[in-house]
Order: sequence, then C-alpha cells, then structure tokens
Amino acid sequence: MKPPININNFVEEYRRDNDEFNREFDINEISLGVIKSFITPNLSDPELYSTYTIDEVTADKINKCLSNKISFDFDTYEYCFQRYGDYDE
Repeated sequence: MKPPININNFVEEYRRDNDEFNREFDINEISLGVIKSFITPNLSDPELYSTYTIDEVTADKINKCLSNKISFDFDTYEYCFQRYGDYDE
C-alpha cells in the first residue's frame, strides 16, 4: 500500500443517547507529536489511526492547542480522536 498523500486529524462528536454521529472538528493545526503527548497510542498503532476516546482532561489539552476552541458538551455527546489518510489511487 502506498503511503497517504494527506493526513487529517479530527475530533468526532457522537450523541450519547443513540451513538449517532453529530459532527467533526478539524484539529490539523496540532502536530502528531503534540497529540501523542495526550493520547497514548496502542503498541500496534504508532501513527494513531485507531479511534481513541477523548475524556474531559484530554479535551482541555486539545483546546489549549487550538486557535478556535471546541465547545465540548460531555453531558450530551461522546468524543473520539480519529485520524484519516487520503491515498493516491
């Protein structure tokens, strides 16, 4: 498989009552190295392509790195970090 030509980092928001996807927030302004300082990758996933749950402590660390802060609502939503690669066909 060819390496990705573009990688995008998102915080995804899902409703707690039905797990329905609500929206996503682009957090590409945060480097992978910084993201790894508050999200510990699984041993088999050093590039963070798996889905990682975001708790309130991690949400605060993410917001400290963003110019446009995310209004997290943990009473209504669950949040996940997701990293996607775009590949050249």
